[in-house]
Order: sequence, then C-alpha cells, then structure tokens
Amino acid sequence: MVKNVELKNRIMSELEKIHYNFSYIGTEYLIETIYILIINEKVSGYNLEKEIYPLVAKMYQTTIKNVKNNILNATDKMYYDCEEKILKKYIVYNIKPTPKKIIKFVLENLYL
Repeated sequence: MVKNVELKNRIMSELEKIHYNFSYIGTEYLIETIYILIINEKVSGYNLEKEIYPLVAKMYQTTIKNVKNNILNATDKMYYDCEEKILKKYIVYNIKPTPKKIIKFVLENLYL
C-alpha cells in the first residue's frame, strides 16, 4: 500500500510542476488515469476512452464522459493558470496541451 501512495505522490509532484489545481475533480481523475497506466504497464499504445476512463469512471461511480470532460476542464484551467515559461520548460510547448500530452509528459518524467 505504501508503494501505491508513493507512486501517486510522485504523479502529483509532476502535475504540481505545471500548476494543476488539486481541488478539481478532473485533476483527481487524471492522477488515477496515470496511476492505472503505470500499474498496468501501459506507457504507450493505449486508448484512454476505451481502456482507462471506464476504470476511473467505475472507481468514482460516474460516467466515462464525465471523467473525460473533467480531465479536459482541469487541463484547460492548468493551461491558463500556468506561466508560458513553465510550460515550455516541462512540455514541448507549441500549442495548448491535451490530456494525452500531459499524461505522456508525466510518464516520461517518472520513467527517466
């Protein structure tokens, strides 16, 4: 169990670097999404809506659409709250990042 908490703390630390707001449910869903990908060793070749969001939705007793929309909203708010120079430092920054790009960023940083 300690390992699970430690892993979630590492995920949160990565999201904190780019100013995700932890009071948003979408950020919580995003943490669970990344956690599920890691424990299932799916670092590439995954479909969020078909494979991962249903698991998160079941955990939180909500819909897949709700999980997706809340993660999108949390990511949009992060984009507007985070300074451009910070995004450029952590993410290849040329357009507004998608949740999948954020997930890739976290996975890459955790596996380096």
